[in-house]
Amino acid sequence: MSKFVMKIIVLLFIFQITLSASEKLIFASVLFRHGDRTPTKALLNKKNAHNWKLGLGELTPEGMHQEYKLGEYLNDRYIKHFTLIPENYNSNKIYVRATDVNRTLMSAESLLYGFYPLGTGPLINNKTALPYRFQPVPIHSALTLNDKLLSSRMIYTHEVHKLQKKLVYNSKAWLNMQTGCQNYFKNWAVISGFKIDNLKDVKFLASNIFIREKHGIKQPKGLTNTGKDTLLKLASWIHAEQYKPQAIGMLISKDLIKQIIDTAKKSIKDKSACKLFLYSAHDTNILGLMSALGVPLDKNPHYASFMAIELYEINKKYFIKLIYNKKEVKLHLSNTDGYYPFNTFANYCNKVVQNVSPRRTIDN
Repeated sequence: MSKFVMKIIVLLFIFQITLSASEKLIFASVLFRHGDRTPTKALLNKKNAHNWKLGLGELTPEGMHQEYKLGEYLNDRYIKHFTLIPENYNSNKIYVRATDVNRTLMSAESLLYGFYPLGTGPLINNKTALPYRFQPVPIHSALTLNDKLLSSRMIYTHEVHKLQKKLVYNSKAWLNMQTGCQNYFKNWAVISGFKIDNLKDVKFLASNIFIREKHGIKQPKGLTNTGKDTLLKLASWIHAEQYKPQAIGMLISKDLIKQIIDTAKKSIKDKSACKLFLYSAHDTNILGLMSALGVPLDKNPHYASFMAIELYEINKKYFIKLIYNKKEVKLHLSNTDGYYPFNTFANYCNKVVQNVSPRRTIDN
């Protein structure tokens, strides 16, 4: 190795040490998907129906554990490592919000159980306020019909479907996949009891098959191994493909993006004591946010996936870092890897918000 190369390596190492020493995390927003759940739609063919004892679309014990482990990870990152917020709950430092759905509300509760473990709750005269010093944390929500922040997919249903028809269902990738699966449609319709004329009709069956496979539940009669393997592949691909176009991501995420930028600005101006925002939502929220930022996902986010947008102060300047499932997200905003100037990021996001102003509609 030449002396010149060695010198460059040493300088980069020194730069990294200097950067780490001056790096201070001052704000973070974390959007996460609910944990493992039961299917949201039961098969209509009674011969192949399964008794989902928890109900449809409900968080399973495994899902609770997934969120609990995510809570432990966020505790390690934001309390222990970066000391962004204190170890004990302070209502001024953290804000938690979930969609008005059982599985996201319960996911938030499960995550917080890992984030504020037993033993961190309040005391009364040196005695525990609640058994094992449990720390309750308020979880905010809004009715789905009014929740533009996290339920915008539902609020803008008409516009989302319109864009999907234009940008997704006529795309080469979609049509090729649909052609490759067409011979299965008739059989899948009989097995499920659903009307299946095209690829988007397959989504609920594919999800049902995926969940059965994951939990060791007997698959429907008449489903071949080849058909099952095809459905398992489609279970992740269909949903990701439906939300891949940036215009769809912008539509879904514009209010959340604006909220994140506004709350980050308040932290920079030191006008808000709240440093950590946790949003418990759905795969479509993560898919939409990633698409809006220009880095769409090829696969559906797995249960308890998360997207963190973090704001750092480095040498009196402010930078954004994005983390998806513990890995850095690289944006196409500059040549900088890892850290993006806040103003550059905010200006890009403002363009995202300004480019989307659909009329507000709700599907009954």
